[in-house]
Amino acid sequence: MFRKIALIALAPLAMSGCATTSLFSPYPDQIAVIQSSLVAGTGDQSLVSLAPKAESGSDALLYRLERARLSQLLDKFEDSRVDFDWVGNAFDQGDMKATVQASALVSGVASMVTNDNAIAYPGDAYERVFVHAFQAFNYLALKQADGAEVELRRAADQQRNLAEKNEAEIAKAQKEAEEKKIPLDKVAGHFAGLDEIAGQVKSSFQNAYVLYLSGAVWEARGEWGRAVVDYRQALEMYPANSELQAALARAEKRQRPKNNGTVVFLYEEGFAPKKDEIKVPIPTFTGEVVTLAFPTYHASSQAAYGGLSVSHSGTAKTVPMLTNVGALAARSLKEKVPGMLVRQTLRAITKHQIQKQAGDQFGPLGQLAGNVYNFLSEGADLRSWLLLPAYTAAMQIELPAGTQSVDLVAPGVSMAQQIEVKARRTTLVRVINTRSRLFIQTFEL
Repeated sequence: MFRKIALIALAPLAMSGCATTSLFSPYPDQIAVIQSSLVAGTGDQSLVSLAPKAESGSDALLYRLERARLSQLLDKFEDSRVDFDWVGNAFDQGDMKATVQASALVSGVASMVTNDNAIAYPGDAYERVFVHAFQAFNYLALKQADGAEVELRRAADQQRNLAEKNEAEIAKAQKEAEEKKIPLDKVAGHFAGLDEIAGQVKSSFQNAYVLYLSGAVWEARGEWGRAVVDYRQALEMYPANSELQAALARAEKRQRPKNNGTVVFLYEEGFAPKKDEIKVPIPTFTGEVVTLAFPTYHASSQAAYGGLSVSHSGTAKTVPMLTNVGALAARSLKEKVPGMLVRQTLRAITKHQIQKQAGDQFGPLGQLAGNVYNFLSEGADLRSWLLLPAYTAAMQIELPAGTQSVDLVAPGVSMAQQIEVKARRTTLVRVINTRSRLFIQTFEL
């Protein structure tokens, strides 16, 4: 058995160029270049570089996510819509396109002799919710309000359905760990750093920003009952948030400005934090202790929320934070720790047997080759959607009808923005701060 595995151990190396670009090249390093391009104003060049990666391979879904977000920031809304639609279908089907399906046939074997980067990227729960919210922005930009409403309903459904799914997956991983005699309690301390971050949110998929967005859309369209439901759910996550308190009270009373217009500011700041790698000693059921690479998040890598100030006619208001994306990501990873421990432990045993087989058959050279391969192939899966914002925030204000000028101030950047305000109508102003550069998008409801 292990001889056969040893013979194919080098196959993932040959396939890595076409199956995944993250196997031996850390994914965060690749995306850092794209993040920098947004600051430098060379985002179009990044779109070109993403094209081949987004079309095939086990990371295609992830690169599609990045490209969809990048296209949207560059006001290429139809391109973004197409990519998010592709991703949404992949999520719904639990699979990818034919080219990715083909690579998935070898991912099980490949991951056993390499690392989790050989597994087709499935997407995280919190990422899936964002897909529907961002797709709603695309439809609003394309003047397809019905499409936006569909996506917001899907976002709400996703948040409800993911609760049951997540609980089932965690329970399954814990049961498998017990069956394989993998001591989760003995290694849990290595992931204690996740607790500080993950503890800031109640779940990995409930997103107050997305709920606020949908509530604002329902409110603008006079669907008060839907608005009440979404605002109330968001307030349950952040009961002290004054903006959510005001939004719920307004929706319950069905209050609409008599002569003024409504302006909703939606703020997205920075980039989602990247994963870090840690080495963890794992005792196996064979009696050995192996050191394996795992992904984690460190509190020190989590940037503080800078915030956005909106000024009009001498009055300034700060947009209150609604979602800490880093906390969602940390909680999601924490929930996956049992499953990761099971896979990594079984992988370590497989690699050890391959190394032993190589030494038995080929002597010192085989042993050396096995050692080198194990060293090179042992790497944590650091993949995640990194063009997501680090924080989101929202605020609603009333402004007189007509062309209004507001000053937007965030850490390291400021600008004046003209807004066309219509009486008894709602205007969404989306402000995206990508490290000291503001992207502004407006949508009329």
